[in-house]
Amino acid sequence: MTNAIHASIDTLDKTGTKPSETNTSLGHWRNRWQVPEKHAHLAREQGALPLGDGTWLGYRKFESEVEAERHARKYVVYNLLNFEIRYLGPEFFPDY
Repeated sequence: MTNAIHASIDTLDKTGTKPSETNTSLGHWRNRWQVPEKHAHLAREQGALPLGDGTWLGYRKFESEVEAERHARKYVVYNLLNFEIRYLGPEFFPDY
């Protein structure tokens, strides 16, 4: 019976970069959030950077994708339930 349950579960592979605890590249990670226009003032007050498409980058820079996601998890539910702000994930920015 256990095999029947597992056979019906599909898994999706995550595309993009592989998470790592430390980043050997020169650069940093930031969290991206989708913020409704009516709550844009909240993102601005927090120091987030508007990208012009309704998404914002958090002001904090992280050394790894894992660290960025760990920090975002603290706020995902609160932001979604109270302000309809959705977490879109971390993004890597190379230092030039």
